Amino acid sequence: MMKKMALTALGVALAFGGVVSALAVASSASTPANGVVTGRVYECGPGPIVASPAPKAIPAYVTLRHDGENIEVAPISFTPSPPWRGPFTFLEPPGRYEVISSYLHQTAWVRVRSGETSVVHFGPFACPMQSAS
Repeated sequence: MMKKMALTALGVALAFGGVVSALAVASSASTPANGVVTGRVYECGPGPIVASPAPKAIPAYVTLRHDGENIEVAPISFTPSPPWRGPFTFLEPPGRYEVISSYLHQTAWVRVRSGETSVVHFGPFACPMQSAS
């Protein structure tokens, strides 16, 4: 009788442990991996550079929005010499995001997919010609 109860208790423990393990595996398998949103804010380009003005002395940042909410903000620090550019990177779960550059007031939409990288660059096609004064 004691042996039968011990075997029954062992069977219940194994069955319960198997259910917990299966739930843990199913839970981790259903969590999607993040994707990357990356790019640069350009003072000029990425097209041909005719004449490079220095970046304007205003705070520059890129904002990532999802479902109308600001999710993350990345400050932009321009490189010290031409071509002036400032990189940004966000690591986010899959979904559709709005990426906004405060520097040139430009917006782009990206779809982040699990394990993939979405690239967004902000800037004019080419720098304006500098007139000789």
